Amino acid sequence: MWMETNTCSKYTIMPAPVLTRWWYVGCAVCNVVEHYDKWMLVAKEVINLNITDKAANKIASWLWSLMQEPVLHFQLTFIANYCTYFLFPHFK
Repeated sequence: MWMETNTCSKYTIMPAPVLTRWWYVGCAVCNVVEHYDKWMLVAKEVINLNITDKAANKIASWLWSLMQEPVLHFQLTFIANYCTYFLFPHFK
């Protein structure tokens, strides 16, 4: 077919690149859901340690305000459960 693999080539084709990307998204979401309170503490500490004009303060305050929304936590929990019970078992 058109996707023949050439053993002499220094480039290799990544198997299932879209699924691989969703694997990393799922791992990241599972980490955020598991350590949600710690991520909020980190954001609050970054806000407290930096002055208002710094980019770190702006990013952390944006993250802090976004993590205060219960809808975000519900959506992240949904994605984490989807990955845990449907997506991850297919990779094993």
